[in-house]
Amino acid sequence: MMEEQQVREAIDGLIEQQERRMATYQGDSIIPDAGAISEIGHSIDALIHLKHVLRLCGCPPEAYEKAGEKHENNAVEYDDSTTVSGLPAPAGWTCIERKRDENGIYGRFWVRTTGEAIRVIESVYTRPDDSRTWLHVSVSKPTRKMPTWDDIQTMRRCFVGEKRESYMVFPTQERYVNIHPGVLHLYCCLDQPQGVLPHFEGELAIGGEKRLSI
Repeated sequence: MMEEQQVREAIDGLIEQQERRMATYQGDSIIPDAGAISEIGHSIDALIHLKHVLRLCGCPPEAYEKAGEKHENNAVEYDDSTTVSGLPAPAGWTCIERKRDENGIYGRFWVRTTGEAIRVIESVYTRPDDSRTWLHVSVSKPTRKMPTWDDIQTMRRCFVGEKRESYMVFPTQERYVNIHPGVLHLYCCLDQPQGVLPHFEGELAIGGEKRLSI
């Protein structure tokens, strides 16, 4: 009989295999097959669900609630109708994993199932150093190519929203960390959606006409 760790590793291997299939169908050089992409998305979702069942097997109902899941008649239910920050779930995206860790960080992992494949991880966390709640979103591609400006804007519109200000951070050299070279990040203070920085807009005279610029 396989040990639990072996089962988890086998599931992770199957998930990786399905993600490679997804990347093949959504590669830059071929026309996406929407039916196949949807089927793969459901397969990945089912595998992630199985991982959660293994993790939660034998735990009391409180453990399900702590993980943001509903426990009823030994079933695990997910509400993916919204993002972690409360925006409507974007069309053409599938949530394939949900997590809440011991530090209270709640996150979701989304895959776009239409057009070129991109992946977004979103999480919400109240920082102890400033007591404010921050949204962190990151975007990557299964191909490990660097996300484009359009990819960042798509992530911002879908998972941050047009009515919230967000930031790409360029830290000082001593604070710089790069775990994955093909991932880009945005941060948004949910307590101050209009922004925590000064507003840098100013007027420019272009062709004798004043225009707002930043």
